[in-house]
Amino acid sequence: MERKTTLGALPTLKTKSVDGYIAGRGGNSHLWFTSVRLILLVMLTAPGVSAQDKSSSPTQKPTIHYEQTLKRAKSLLEERRLEKAKELFEHTLESPEHEHIALGYIGIIEGMRGESQQAIRSFQDSIVSFLAFREQRIHSLETKLREMEGSFEIDQAYLDDRKRAYASFMRKTWENRPRIQKLHTPENVSQSVKQHKYRTNLVEKELKKVKEMAYPAFFYFKLGNLFMQTENPHYARLSYENAVNSDPYFQDAYLNLAVLNFLQGNCKEAKRRLAAASHFGASINPDFQRELNQSCP
Repeated sequence: MERKTTLGALPTLKTKSVDGYIAGRGGNSHLWFTSVRLILLVMLTAPGVSAQDKSSSPTQKPTIHYEQTLKRAKSLLEERRLEKAKELFEHTLESPEHEHIALGYIGIIEGMRGESQQAIRSFQDSIVSFLAFREQRIHSLETKLREMEGSFEIDQAYLDDRKRAYASFMRKTWENRPRIQKLHTPENVSQSVKQHKYRTNLVEKELKKVKEMAYPAFFYFKLGNLFMQTENPHYARLSYENAVNSDPYFQDAYLNLAVLNFLQGNCKEAKRRLAAASHFGASINPDFQRELNQSCP
C-alpha cells in the first residue's frame, strides 16, 4: 500500500532523555438432475468455499467479519505475535470503515519493532483515512435526508389527493363509507407523517453522531510518543493535545504534555498539565515530580 506523508519534513530538536517519564477475513434426466445437485453440493461444501464466497467479493464482506478480524488481531498483538497480528490488520484494510483503525494498529506494531519513521507514516495514513471516511459518511447521510424529504413531499401530496377523492366519493356513495374510511382517513395520514418523522429522526441522530466522531485519542497518544522518540517535540505536542481534545480524560497524554513542557522550560504549563494528569489518576514518576518541584519552585 502506497503511503503518503501528510506532515511534511520533520524538524529535529535535541532534548533530554525522558525514557523514565514518558507513559507508555446424457442419459436419464432424473439421474442427470440428481448428479448436478450432488456436484453443486460438493462445490458449496468444499473447504474454503461457501455460498457467501461465491456471491460476494472481498469488498462486500459484512461489517461483522472485519470487527471479528480486528478483535482477533488485537488479541494476537497482546500476545506479542506481531507478524500474525499485522497480517490480520492488513486484511482489515479492505473495509473503509475500519481502515483507519487497522492502520493505527499497524503503526503500533511498527513502533514496537523500532521502525519509528514507518510507524509515523502509518499513523498519518490512518488520520487521512479517518477524515475521508467521516466526510463520505456525512455526505451519504445528508443525501439520504434530502431524498427522504423529497419522498415525503410526494407521499404527502398523494395522501392529500386521496383525502379529497375520499371526501368526494363519500358524498356520492354513502354505503361504501366503512370500507373506504379505513384507507384514506385523516388518522392514516397522521400515522404516515409520524412514521416519516420517526425515520427522519433516526437518520438525523446518526448524522449528528458521525459529525461528532473523533480520531481515536489512543492513536494520537502513540503518535506523540513516536515523535518524542525521534526528537520532534513540536509534533509530539500537537499529537498529545489532539489526544486530550479527543478524550479530555486521557491521563497519560496530560502527563506527557507535562514532561514535554518541562523539558522546554515552560514551568507553569508543565505544572498545569501535571495537575490534570494527577486529577485523572495518572501514575506519576516520583523522580520527575521531585525534579519539577526543584526546577520550578
